[in-house]
Amino acid sequence: EDDRFIPFFAQKNMNFDGEWSRMQHKIGLMSHRGYKPESPNQDDFFVLARPESLLLGVLDGHGPLGHEIAHFAQERLPTLLAGKLRQDPEAWEASVKASMAELVAAAKADLDGKAEDSGCTVTVSMLDQAPFSSHPSTSSTSSVPRLRLRSGFLGDSIAVHAYRPSKTSPWEVKQLVDCHRPDRPDELERIKSMGGEVLVSPIPGHSARLVTPEWNLAMSRSFGDFHA
Repeated sequence: EDDRFIPFFAQKNMNFDGEWSRMQHKIGLMSHRGYKPESPNQDDFFVLARPESLLLGVLDGHGPLGHEIAHFAQERLPTLLAGKLRQDPEAWEASVKASMAELVAAAKADLDGKAEDSGCTVTVSMLDQAPFSSHPSTSSTSSVPRLRLRSGFLGDSIAVHAYRPSKTSPWEVKQLVDCHRPDRPDELERIKSMGGEVLVSPIPGHSARLVTPEWNLAMSRSFGDFHA
């Protein structure tokens, strides 16, 4: 709450646990407060680094208490997801879905209605080594591990993978998510089939809005926003 009084676009204070010197990857972080006079910085994130993997998450809050909803997810989702992946490292999609279901249940039980009119996006990615059995083209005698990057998302926070074979080569950028926007064809069909309404902006380039009883949302899915 205190950073409601810091300048707009100021960098968010960050807290770290553990020993940075033991991390195998370099990580850059940037989070600026937006132009919302009535709100603190509503972004949150997590980085869970282990010798065998790197789990990243970004949460972008919205609504009057979006910062509290994002922080609630930030404190719980890494533990939920990491625990399920320890049981079955290959069950990424099932683990993400089950973790989010538990997170939603916890929010309804513990947040005293704060998530009715506020919410956040959730985008998570994990970098780890793929088992050789998942790459039929890889020789079983090869000793070189293959890295993989898996992602899951809820809302419209974008994750991308950028690669270049050398410092002089151009970057090759691939978007890892297909944002949940109200006018995405399958989302639009789902919303209308459930009796919902989507307001398409007459201004080119502006987001369509999901019409809700309280206000309109620029995304078709999120964590929280239970009134919608």
